[in-house]
Amino acid sequence: MTPSTPSPRDLAGGWAITAREGFTDAARYLRSIPLDEWNGPTGCTKWTIRDLAGHIVGEAVWFPNLVRGATRGEPAHSMQLYEDLKKLPEEELTDRIDASAAEIEFAIAEATPDDLHKEVDLGFTKMPVWQATSISAFEGVFHNWDARAGREPDTKIPTPWAQQVAYSMVEMAPWFAHRTALAGAQGTYLLQVGVGVGPITVSIQGDDLTVTQGATGTPDVTLHLDADQYVRLIAGRLKLDSEQGKQVQIDGDRGKLGGLGRVFAGIANEDQS
Repeated sequence: MTPSTPSPRDLAGGWAITAREGFTDAARYLRSIPLDEWNGPTGCTKWTIRDLAGHIVGEAVWFPNLVRGATRGEPAHSMQLYEDLKKLPEEELTDRIDASAAEIEFAIAEATPDDLHKEVDLGFTKMPVWQATSISAFEGVFHNWDARAGREPDTKIPTPWAQQVAYSMVEMAPWFAHRTALAGAQGTYLLQVGVGVGPITVSIQGDDLTVTQGATGTPDVTLHLDADQYVRLIAGRLKLDSEQGKQVQIDGDRGKLGGLGRVFAGIANEDQS
């Protein structure tokens, strides 16, 4: 392992801190929203603030329980618990997010090296605990952004959070991609990402989509992005035809961006999240 390559312990620790910060800040922001505005819009087009808050509390509660299943043999929470969490009064709901957010960091901190490599079931796939922690960071960071986006369209992800999420984006990008949109997005896209992330190449050839760290091949179009723009693009939170998207510097055929935007239009197996 080279000095520049974070260890599984370091990665999991960084993701756990970011998840805790994202969820904690989301709880703070939710408390700032007047109760009569909880039916307002969010960055998830099909969810109100209340819907999103119910999802956030479930994600915050779920992950430390998942980790403790590997470290302590703790049984998984019942599905009924998650349904009950969605119905909590707003103050209790945000308090539960706060309490559970702190548990994420503690759960990872107590995991042994062997624990970090135990495989856990995320529902859509299985991963070792250390890698699964990136999903908790993803949920904390992007749903924090979602909570703001309906009321503050110009909101951005803080750079330190975006950098942490970026560590897992190359591996996660194929999960987010809409396969039915690949035919209209053929080509090579070079994402020149600043702030410590570096170049990322997205290649779409036929039915194959590959995302690799580094600049490979000859790009049809190059996008110059900061860390916030990069992670939101892959997660479907940066619409290239929006005012924010139009601020992205492009070298090459800007017309090809529509196809790329349709491929990364939000998590492919969850239309609303």
